[in-house]
Amino acid sequence: MNIKDSNQRKNQNKFALNTFFKITSQWNLTESEERHLLGNPSLELFADWKKSSSLFELEKEGLIRISHVVNIYTLLKQLFPNSDSANNWIKKPNTNTLFSGDSALVYITQGDIERLETVQQYISSICD
Repeated sequence: MNIKDSNQRKNQNKFALNTFFKITSQWNLTESEERHLLGNPSLELFADWKKSSSLFELEKEGLIRISHVVNIYTLLKQLFPNSDSANNWIKKPNTNTLFSGDSALVYITQGDIERLETVQQYISSICD
């Protein structure tokens, strides 16, 4: 890998992490919830990501996880014209059988990356 590729990756990581933390701030997520969405990095690595997002490389799975979060956020903004409704949806109890009365966040945090994708697909199907 050359220096240009390395710098491009660092910029991509910085943008992805900054976007992720802006979204999770709007969703009022705890650090524990944020860590789970990112694949449960160590507390130390997570703290480093929050402080200096441009210094650390994300694995492919981390970027995919962030991509799902960004897509969920974007779809919710399309679905709900009111920002508060869009931002609160992730934590509200949901009667859809997929969620069994729990919130989408509970559903996601009780599983792995596939649950992020499932929630994204669910919201996408509503928007269609």
